[in-house]
Amino acid sequence: MVLLNFTITGGEVTPQIQMLSTATVLQMKQRIEMILGVPILRQTLKHRSMELRNDETFEYYGLFGGTGAGMVAAGTSSASSNANYDVQLTVAPLPGDPKFPILVVRSPNAESHALPVNVRETYTVADLRRKLERRMGIFGSELTLFRLYQLMDQPFLPLSRYFVCAGCTIKVVVAIDGR
Repeated sequence: MVLLNFTITGGEVTPQIQMLSTATVLQMKQRIEMILGVPILRQTLKHRSMELRNDETFEYYGLFGGTGAGMVAAGTSSASSNANYDVQLTVAPLPGDPKFPILVVRSPNAESHALPVNVRETYTVADLRRKLERRMGIFGSELTLFRLYQLMDQPFLPLSRYFVCAGCTIKVVVAIDGR
């Protein structure tokens, strides 16, 4: 039983997750749901273009850690027996592109400044910025958006690239002009 390090790719947000080699893919999906808020049924995970099945362990796929083990990635750490793997997350789009609520928070500790906003996965970062500009009365150019500490700096990317889903939180920092 070895602790494995995974980088979840497939979007602009790339969380790091540690799992035991004896853990199942479903257990990883549960962890991803806790971190990103993406429901398990919408997740597909792949390693080296091979889809990972929910009921299999990482050992089943040859992900043991150390060197020379099955599908061990080139980035294996020589300092420990832990191995580093990239796992690609694909999220199935919501049918019909419905609107769903997210929460926009002006500062990390100010829940009183939380603003509920309805968005679609296909909205772009620029669309969200314009919507916040109207709702908050602040120029969009003065708003900096973050999803899970990742700067949302690509205005033409859809929100889905940042794994924005129902109930998630977007943090916004307002630039104060010191005139």
